[in-house]
Amino acid sequence: MFLSKVNDDRELGKILLTEKSEAESSGLDITSLYFRNSQGNVIEAPVSGESAWLCMFCKARERIEDVVVDIGVMEISGGSDHAFRVNSKKDGESLNLSPGDHEIQLQMPCLGLKPGLYNMKIWLFKSKLFSLDIGRII
Repeated sequence: MFLSKVNDDRELGKILLTEKSEAESSGLDITSLYFRNSQGNVIEAPVSGESAWLCMFCKARERIEDVVVDIGVMEISGGSDHAFRVNSKKDGESLNLSPGDHEIQLQMPCLGLKPGLYNMKIWLFKSKLFSLDIGRII
């Protein structure tokens, strides 16, 4: 379930977000979020112990360099500790995006979360002070 700005045109296993206007956009917008399995098919939900890809479909309105992807996952009933957190800058990676649509993928060869409900936040930013877009899933 996506908590804000969800488009009513839903597809199985995908969260489609309402497109931002030019005035609302910071130049890079998350337009959909979904998981793929090892065969590349969109799935409704990942399964613990199996491989999965978290996919973020984004629209860049201009060329943007050094985009950092930060993903935090917390168990809803598990307090404030992260079940896992991934930051591309800490891994020495960043993205350079040309104008247009892009799919950003996080490959998880073996999803290591126990069955349960999780809250996921996804940040795309150029620096700690300039957030390009944030997605939140629970």
